[in-house]
This record gives sequence, C-alpha cells and structure tokens, in this order.
Amino acid sequence: MALSLDFADSCILITGPLTEGSGNYSTARRILHYFEQNGNQCFSRNVSDFESPSDFQEFITSERIDCVLALHAFKCRTVLKDCPVPFAVIFGGTDLNENTKVKADREVVIKIALSAKFLVVFSDIMYEKVVSLMPHFDRQRIWTIPQAVKTYPAYYDWHKEHRIEDDAVVFTLVAGLRPVKDPLFLVRCFSDWWKNNSNQKTVFLIVGPKHDKGFSDIFLETLRRSLGVRYLGPLSIPQTHQVIADSFALVNSSVSEGMSTAILEAMELGVPVIARNIPGNASIVAHKETGLLYNEPKEFLEMAELLMKDDDLRISLIENGRRQIKERHSWETEKCRYFELMKKLCSDNLLENRQSVEKSSMQNKDSKEGGHVESINGCHR
Repeated sequence: MALSLDFADSCILITGPLTEGSGNYSTARRILHYFEQNGNQCFSRNVSDFESPSDFQEFITSERIDCVLALHAFKCRTVLKDCPVPFAVIFGGTDLNENTKVKADREVVIKIALSAKFLVVFSDIMYEKVVSLMPHFDRQRIWTIPQAVKTYPAYYDWHKEHRIEDDAVVFTLVAGLRPVKDPLFLVRCFSDWWKNNSNQKTVFLIVGPKHDKGFSDIFLETLRRSLGVRYLGPLSIPQTHQVIADSFALVNSSVSEGMSTAILEAMELGVPVIARNIPGNASIVAHKETGLLYNEPKEFLEMAELLMKDDDLRISLIENGRRQIKERHSWETEKCRYFELMKKLCSDNLLENRQSVEKSSMQNKDSKEGGHVESINGCHR
C-alpha cells in the first residue's frame, strides 16, 4: 500500500490504559509495530503516566506529536478534553458497553467521541452501539477494524512450577482481576464439579494481573475455599500464550467485551473456546462452529463435558477457529486499515502545520530582505 510522504513523516502518540498483559496493551503494541515498520516516529504511553492535562500537552509539544490514537474514551477523558492535535478514539469495550450505562459517564464518553476526528470499533455490534448512542454522528467517521492477532509462545514449564499434573485437563481463563471480567463467575460450579471423582483431572486456571485491590482480595479469599481452581497471577505475553497453547480449552466469563484478545489468541493457537454469551463474544464465536457459548455456570459445565466427550466437535472448532483468524483477523488487513485511518487523521494537521511554517518562513524572508535593503540604503547614504 503506497503511503504519502506526509503520513510517513508524521509523529504519532498511542495512549490509553496500557497495563502489560491487558487487551489494550496488546492492541497498542501491534499498532505501534505497524507504524514503526512504516518509518513513523511513534510513542506509546500509559494514560496514567500523564499527571495532568498540561503534562499531556507539554508532551505533545516537546515531542512534536502530529496526532493521537487513544484507546478507551472514558479513561482518556482527562487528557483528550483539550487535546491540541487531532485524535481518534478506539473503543475498547468497557467504555462503550459499561461506562455508557451511567448518565454522567455516558455524557463524558459522548463529549470525547464528538471531539474525535474518527472513532474505531472492532465489530458491527459495536458500530450499532455507537450509532444508537449518537444517532446524528457522521457515520463516515466511524471505522470498523476487527482486532488482529499474533501469538508467540515461549517455553514455560508452568506444570512443574505450579505443581499441576502433565495429563491434567486444563481450562484456562485469561483476565485481569476486576468485576467486568467476572473471574469468579465459574469458580463455585467448577469446584463442585471437580469434587466428583471422575473430574479430578480437570483444573481451572486463571491468569492475569490484579487490577482492583478490593475485588482481588475477595477473589483470593474465595479461591482458598475452592477445589480444582488455581490462580497463576500475571504472566508475560509469551508465557500466557504458552499456557493457552497447552490448555484443553480457553474460557471467557466476562460481563462485557469489545473483542477479546485471548479468544482470538486461542483460536490462532488451535485451542477451543468456551465463552460467555455476551454480544462482544458472540461477534467472534459462532456456537458449535468456531467455539461454544454459555449463559449460566451450569451451561458452562455442559459445554465442557460435551467438548471432553466429542472429539469430532473439538477438531471442527479448532479448524474453523483457525480459518476465521486467517480470513478476518490478519495483521496485514488491520495494518492497512490503520494506515488509511492515520493518513486521514494526520493529513489535515500536517497541512495546517506546513502552511503555518511556510507563512512564517515567508515572513522571515521578507523581514531579512527588508533589513538587507535598509543596510544597503544606509551605505548609499
């Protein structure tokens, strides 16, 4: 794809709640890689690194940022309020699905969205959500760019480190410890299921950082009373990929999702997915085609048992999941779409900047020429 010199010369800032291991972090990391490969100067900063709006604006000025790509409208609200350069917002999921349920927060999200030059969503479901939230918003400014995925497992003997049998049937949940991910949703039912002698080879692993201290305390206390459930804590991305690759199935129990990175990673790694039936998950998991969906814990156990008994279904889910990743979630497609987006976002700002520079240059030239003539005239005198 041919890009204009203007875009290649632009300096881009990617910001948002970029906690390592989170979906936002993975998204930002991929996009950063695309732009750096293109030769752009590009910065990635956790929005919490900016102590105030003025700190953010000083960074924009000192690093000569041309445009900003912000993940999560609500959590970036403070720095985007008076952003001095054009910006686009990527709706991560929680900002669109959860923050908009509260009137005051919804008004904040809408205000930020209206100030953005472009909005990015991951699926048609999210697109319709934006349209229903802001019916008069210019739909040409809403871009649907499905998440891409790239996995790179690194050798990690987690069985030995966490004393888990090599032949265990492992169901893995990758999620930060916070209410929206609802990691406790399946714990009680899985623990009761495990108590059945025929299921003691099964293990429910939970991998992810502690995002919410109060919730994390409750979570850990609950796990102390639960059997068959293990918390591995936060892992590096390659280690997480290795755990997923070694698992029998990837589990999702979230209350809300934009487009789950962990689900896409499992599909690419050839691991079946059992996901909670919410709109974000249903946009990428077709029941009994590319994965299994459930509504209640009891239904999850039914899906788990079905997967353990039906090898043909398991093979079909793996093949269809991998095919979907290749067809809809490739790096190349995502890269081209973000190039198109940022080219449009940066072009107006670059044009304005260059016109300003040219105007200033002309004024300086006129000033110098005027001074030169005056000097000559003085000599003639």
